[in-house]
Amino acid sequence: MYTPDHFGVTDTPTLHEFVRANSFATLISMIDGAPFASHVPLILKSDETGDHLCGHVARANPHWQHWANGAPVLAVFHGAHGYISPTWYAKGPAVPTWNYQAVHATGTIRLVDDPATTLAALVGFYEPAGIAEPVMPAEYVSKLSDYIVAFELDVAQWEGKFKLSQNRPQADQRGVVQALHARGESALADAMQPPAGLQVNGFNHLTLAVTDVARAVRFYVDGLGARLHAQWDGGAYLTVGGQWLCLSLDTSRDATQNRDYTHIAFSVAVEDLGLIRERLVQQGAVSWKDNRSEGDSFYFLDPDGHRLELHVGDLASRLAACRTQPYAGMQFY
Repeated sequence: MYTPDHFGVTDTPTLHEFVRANSFATLISMIDGAPFASHVPLILKSDETGDHLCGHVARANPHWQHWANGAPVLAVFHGAHGYISPTWYAKGPAVPTWNYQAVHATGTIRLVDDPATTLAALVGFYEPAGIAEPVMPAEYVSKLSDYIVAFELDVAQWEGKFKLSQNRPQADQRGVVQALHARGESALADAMQPPAGLQVNGFNHLTLAVTDVARAVRFYVDGLGARLHAQWDGGAYLTVGGQWLCLSLDTSRDATQNRDYTHIAFSVAVEDLGLIRERLVQQGAVSWKDNRSEGDSFYFLDPDGHRLELHVGDLASRLAACRTQPYAGMQFY
């Protein structure tokens, strides 16, 4: 792809991180002289032989039938992107443009004899807590494996292009970031402001100390609709909206402690807030604070006294409200 120097990304760890975070790819190769594309999730593995992208397509998809003899293939990964208005710059003249992130992986593709292993790797990547046997019985998975074709793309070349206003003055970049946040496009705005130095990759899991595992599981499953993946004498693993939650037995937990403002907020759709609040109250949840912020909220305690919240809205809506009525001393970046 055409990549001016100021937009090019050549750092391999950065490209790997991008691919893992944006793993749904467009896979392109030639069939009978014309380009053919399949849209598939790909997971990256690296070993002493190089980088490999693993995935599968439906056996009914004719694409795989043209991958014999090391066929050349291009995999395209897209990240955040959006329209950039010249009115967001500090001064003109200027024209509209489009900011985006894209990574290309070119190489050769080969079929894999064991689709079940590839399927297991894909599921493990997206469901690190695992899927219970009743949901995905082994016999059922084995049967469906006959209807897919697994493959690995051996990457010969990486290309990265992050077009994020690097060619504009800093004042213009700040204007773009602020406008994107206000428009609710925080992912693209955040991509323009990568943290300096080493960084973590987001929240991994949340562990709450509980005095009664069974009681806590009932509260989170019946009250919040959490999904239970495993339970034992000393705890349980659940997911709430895809977030890993661990409940850990700790008889020293004192529900009368931790009365500061520290709390955990769960996202909820505005139309569901009332019903879920009702359900939580039926489970014994009591309110610990009245909502006074942007976006409807319900502040409640779980059976072990952990301070929790149901909240309608996100960071973008909060920042938009704050730009209208900023807190004392508030600055935006």
